[in-house]
Amino acid sequence: EEVFANDRSFAVIMNGTRSIKTWGKKSGGGDSSSVSGALDAGGFITVFSSVYAFCAERRSSGTASLVCWGNGMGDNGIIRTTSYTTVFSNRYAFVGMQASGAIEAWGSSSYGGALPQSIASVQSVTRVFSTMYAFAALLTDGSLLCWGRDVYGGACNKDPSVRDLVKADVRFVAASYSAMVAVKENGKAVAWGDTTYGARISAVEDELYGIVSIESGDRQFAALCEGGRVVQWSGCDPSWSDSGCKSHNAGVV
Repeated sequence: EEVFANDRSFAVIMNGTRSIKTWGKKSGGGDSSSVSGALDAGGFITVFSSVYAFCAERRSSGTASLVCWGNGMGDNGIIRTTSYTTVFSNRYAFVGMQASGAIEAWGSSSYGGALPQSIASVQSVTRVFSTMYAFAALLTDGSLLCWGRDVYGGACNKDPSVRDLVKADVRFVAASYSAMVAVKENGKAVAWGDTTYGARISAVEDELYGIVSIESGDRQFAALCEGGRVVQWSGCDPSWSDSGCKSHNAGVV
């Protein structure tokens, strides 16, 4: 048996039949009764999780399908019959990437579950990144396309301070709860989203060069730079005092 988890529930693929059983918080995927017929039919090979939902993948005679349930998946669940090479998620939505580089999204349309037409027609996506309520797709030409809730990172192509900087030469993206940071080919960073979750990098911008990788937490980012330098910064919770904010803020290790 294989067990999978999200933030509120569990799903298990049973030995033999490869059917799926669930338990946990009903609204978080623990109640799969809306798709129980499909799950009981078996043949599943893996399960993808969002924060509050699941999508189970079945392959039979060369045909792939996904059965999805939980928060954001509607009263009757969602069944996808497209073959995806991988599936990404945020809190309430999923994105499937096809071998062609095309992507499809489903789930809550307010949080990234519906693709803008300009993105739906793209055939060159290499990877998808997510905050809690937004997605960013990296294309083969190094450009970045974002959608979902603007303040949570979905506005990289609208924000005048960011949009021209993500048109080319993006290597990868790191994401916190509601901020994103793109690392460019020149080793520098571009940030957008919620400033209380790390989207403001002005305090460390002069130190953010030669970036090799970035790790992120709920509000924090830490960039490993050439020479072994680690540059960290954080958003500040509005409830924190000035001294509390400073203690969580920027610095070089």
